[in-house]
Amino acid sequence: DWVDSAVRIRTQAPHPDDDRRRHDVTDIVAEILMHTGAPTSTQFLAITTARCAPGCGADAMAWGSDFTRLLTRLIDRPITFVRTVFGPTSELGWYVGLADLDDVERVERLVATDAAWIESTGDGGGYFLPGSVDQQLWRWLC
Repeated sequence: DWVDSAVRIRTQAPHPDDDRRRHDVTDIVAEILMHTGAPTSTQFLAITTARCAPGCGADAMAWGSDFTRLLTRLIDRPITFVRTVFGPTSELGWYVGLADLDDVERVERLVATDAAWIESTGDGGGYFLPGSVDQQLWRWLC
């Protein structure tokens, strides 16, 4: 299903115009820590990842579980919370399937204005390396 295909392997390659002229590829295999519902029809997949600060992995996973439940209630979409097994060390990630661009915009509005969500992201900030948060929006083409 879409969760397995999206979570199991994610490949990133630098843009050909990247000044560093690197051509490395990162493969990621992740363990699903929590999935909050049945997959729904999706056209987009929102992915947020962050690397845990040294010594904070267990606390970050506990916070991430609470955060996943909060976000699921807020946006009313299933969320998959993962940790890397192979790939970037100590990385946690959240995968959310979104039906269409209207759904993407709806979720963005909800998280930008919800006080509990904003407070929770502040509470979790100390568990992660500064600048390590990465957000991507993938579109299914088939």
